[in-house]
Amino acid sequence: MAIILVTLLAVLTLSSASPLKKDYVGPRCFTDSCISSAGYLSSSMDFSVNPCDDFYQFSCGKWQEDHPFPANLDGWDYFQKLLYSMRT
Repeated sequence: MAIILVTLLAVLTLSSASPLKKDYVGPRCFTDSCISSAGYLSSSMDFSVNPCDDFYQFSCGKWQEDHPFPANLDGWDYFQKLLYSMRT
């Protein structure tokens, strides 16, 4: 999840910084699914952090705060949380 979010944000940032595509906005999605996904992704972001200082914390900081991981696991992401919830 975090890798997908970081990749998505990097692509969006780099594409918007391109001088050749300055006025190009691209296709937009306003379906319920797109809006729900955008809300979920933005709720995981920590806007109090400057992305130039700590991009990972900026893009995934709130997710870590809202989803603390069990002590018996070494790491925790969306897919591990899903597997863990199916086992318990």
